[in-house]
Amino acid sequence: MMKKIIFTLSLSFIGLSYGAVKIGTVDMEKALQSVKKGKDAKARLEKKFKDKKSKIDKEEKELQTAQEEFKKKSVVLSDKAKSEQAMALQQKYGELMQSRQKAQLDMQQEELKETQPILKGLGDMIEGVAKDAKVDMVVEARAGLLYASDRVDLTEQLVKKYDSGK
Repeated sequence: MMKKIIFTLSLSFIGLSYGAVKIGTVDMEKALQSVKKGKDAKARLEKKFKDKKSKIDKEEKELQTAQEEFKKKSVVLSDKAKSEQAMALQQKYGELMQSRQKAQLDMQQEELKETQPILKGLGDMIEGVAKDAKVDMVVEARAGLLYASDRVDLTEQLVKKYDSGK
């Protein structure tokens, strides 16, 4: 499959080599963060997960306090009591790690759910922006591109077109 893609790209360059090829770039991540819907989605996500983060931070602080208390009291506790409390602390730690992992997974899924439609909309508009800018090809700016002049960056035009809904 990769050979087919490279071959197709090679043929594209050969076909266009008779004239100057104008290439534009778009930074999709920057566009996503710049469009109004992207900013709104980011704000919603931050608000939604702020509460979860503060809850996990509170649980973490409580666990640290319990661990410090355990260290102080461990000299006077019997071996059985030490073992029981150590196991209880270990269980709380495991639950905290599970909560943190679940929150991270939830956040990733919510972020995908919020951003995929926006990215699709941006992607659908690239052809129109490229035609308006009279470029022959558009490359994602973060996809291995080592240098591109600001003159070929179409990100702002894409953001304006997306926000205008045209």
